[in-house]
Amino acid sequence: MNLRKFIVERFDDRPFVINNIIGIDSWKIKNSSIQKLNSWLQNINLKFRMGQKSCDIAGVQWEGSCKFVYATLEHFLQWSAHQADENNPMKEFDSSTLWAYADYMYLKDLLEQSSNVDMKELLDWADLGFSPDAGKDSAIWIGSEGAHTVCHQDTYGYNLVYQVSGEKRWTLFHPSDEDCLYPTRVPYEESSVFSKIDFLKIDLNKFPKLKKSTPHVVTLKAGDMLFVPHKWWHFVENLQNSCSVNAWFPCDGDQSSHVTEAITRVLIGLCSGEQSSDLGGKTFLNPTETMSSLQENLKYLEQAATLKRKSFRKNNSVVLQNASVIKKKCSCQLPGSVGGVANTRYVRGYCFPHFRKPLDPTSITSSSATWIDDKSCPSKRPKRSADPRGDASSTECNTKEMYKRLVECITSSKFVRLIAEELEMGDEN
Repeated sequence: MNLRKFIVERFDDRPFVINNIIGIDSWKIKNSSIQKLNSWLQNINLKFRMGQKSCDIAGVQWEGSCKFVYATLEHFLQWSAHQADENNPMKEFDSSTLWAYADYMYLKDLLEQSSNVDMKELLDWADLGFSPDAGKDSAIWIGSEGAHTVCHQDTYGYNLVYQVSGEKRWTLFHPSDEDCLYPTRVPYEESSVFSKIDFLKIDLNKFPKLKKSTPHVVTLKAGDMLFVPHKWWHFVENLQNSCSVNAWFPCDGDQSSHVTEAITRVLIGLCSGEQSSDLGGKTFLNPTETMSSLQENLKYLEQAATLKRKSFRKNNSVVLQNASVIKKKCSCQLPGSVGGVANTRYVRGYCFPHFRKPLDPTSITSSSATWIDDKSCPSKRPKRSADPRGDASSTECNTKEMYKRLVECITSSKFVRLIAEELEMGDEN
C-alpha cells in the first residue's frame, strides 16, 4: 500500500486507523511480542519511568514527578510478571501498584548497541511509499498497563503509529480545540505543547471549556496503524502491557512551527536562567530537556525564519488555511471507511456528553478517569484578604506562582504567533 500517496490525496485532516495494513510483511517487528524484542535488544539498558497505577491517588503523572530506573527488557518482563529477583534493578518498585514506561526511545540509538537485527529489517517506511530516509527517527514505546503520556500536541509533522503488541487507547482532539485544552509550555519540551488537564481526574470546575471540545477515541490493537494529523492533541494510555513504534513525517506547516518553536525557546531560555533560580525558573524545563545559550537560541531563530522565507509558497498557505477551518461536528455515529478503502476506518468522534457516557459502551473500553463537575463539587470563591499583599508567610510561594503564570502567558501560542508576525513584518520593511 502506498500510504504516503493515500495520506496526501485524502487531505481531510481526520485521524484514521488501518487494520492489517498491506505491504509490511517484511517488517520483523510485525506481530512481534515484547519477548521477541527482548531477543533483539538483549542486555541493553532502557530508561523506565515509574508511576502510580491508581488515578485516585496520582492522576496523570508528569515526567518531573516520576522516578526513573535503568533496566533491560528481560528485567521488565520479570517485573511485570511479579517475578523480579534480587538482581533486578526494578525490584524496589511494586508491580501491583506501579506502572513502568520506556517511552520515546529512538530505535536507531538502541540498535547501534545490538548486532541481532538491522533497522531496515525491523521496519522500513519505504515499503509504504515513503523515501528511503523517511522515518529514520522512528521511536519505540514499551510499557505496562496504566502507563500514559500527558495530553499534548506535537508541533512538527504528522504521526504514524504501529501497534506491535497489547492495547493502547488514544483520545484525540482537533487543533481548533486548543483553547478547550488549556495549553501550556511549562514544563518546556522542544516541539511539545502540553495540556494542563489531568485526563485521569477530569475537573470541569477548573477546566470548564473542555465541555466544548470534540474528543475522538480509539483503542489500538496489535496490527493496527494510526494516522495522527498535524497538530492533533492526544492523550495516550496503555490498557495492557504494550509496545508500539511511530515516526513523524514532515508537512507544509512545519516551516511556521520551526519559527514559533524557536521564539518559544528564546523566551523560555530567558526566563529559566540563573537570575530566575529563586523563582523556580529551573523547574520550567522537562527533565529530558536541556537549554542552549541565548546566542545559540537566537541563531536557531534566524535559521528558522530564513528557511521559512525561502520555502514559502502561495499554494502552501492556501492549503494550510483550508485545513485550519475544517468544521468540527458531533460524530456519535460509527464512521465509515476512509475513501471506501477496505480495512480502514476514521477514529470515532464524540460530542462531550457522549464522551463521558458513550452511546455504545462496548465500542470502547470505559475510561478509568474520575470526573469532577459543578454538580458533584461546587467551586467556592476564595475569601478576599484584608491585606492585598496576602499573608507574609506565603509571599515567596505566591511570587513563584505569579512568575510561572507570567512565563505561561508569554510562551502561549497566541503571544508567540504575534511575535512571529511582527518579525515577518520587520523583514518586509
